[in-house]
Amino acid sequence: MGEKAGNPLLNMLKLKTYRNILILLLVLNIFDAFSTLYLVSGGFAREINPLMESLLDLGPFIFLFFKLVTTGIGIFAMWLAKDLPLAHILTIGLLVLYIVVLFFHLNIIIVAFL
Repeated sequence: MGEKAGNPLLNMLKLKTYRNILILLLVLNIFDAFSTLYLVSGGFAREINPLMESLLDLGPFIFLFFKLVTTGIGIFAMWLAKDLPLAHILTIGLLVLYIVVLFFHLNIIIVAFL
C-alpha cells in the first residue's frame, strides 16, 4: 500500500521527463531574461510585463536577480508538486508560453539584423 501503481520503470521515465521539462523551462527563462535585456537596451523591443518593466527600470541586475530567483522558486515548487496533475498541466502551459517567447525574441533579433 502507499506505493505508486503501475510499472516502476515507466514511472521513473515519466519523472525524468518531467525533470527535463523543468530544466528546459529554466533554460528558456534564462534565454528570455538575457534576450529581453539585449532587445530592450538596444531599443529593439520593450518589456510588456509591467512588473518586470518596473524592475528593468531599476537596473539590469535587479531585473535578472528577480526574474531568475522567482523562476527558480517556481520550478522548485513545480518539482515538489510533481505528483499533482495540475502541476503537469501548468508546466506544459508554461513550456508552450516560453517556446512562443523564444520564437518571438528570435524573430525580433533576426529582423533587427537584416
